[in-house]
Amino acid sequence: MTTLLHSPTCPLPPEDPMIDKLKSRKFWMALLGSLLPILASFLTSEVDLEHAVQASSAVLCTYVLGQGYVDGQAAGKVAE
Repeated sequence: MTTLLHSPTCPLPPEDPMIDKLKSRKFWMALLGSLLPILASFLTSEVDLEHAVQASSAVLCTYVLGQGYVDGQAAGKVAE
């Protein structure tokens, strides 16, 4: 049984790093964490847009820095 990501019709090869990102729970939590404050600012009047954008930016920066750290540690292990 083949999955959609590893089917012959899939344009991305199975070893593509983007596939790994889409499977990552950290990626999906960062995506939700960056979208929910902005969505909350549009749906309620309790969160203003400025604070929502700041919260979204903080989540995205944390994700990027965390992924950079993880990638750096993985590269260090490969170099050894």
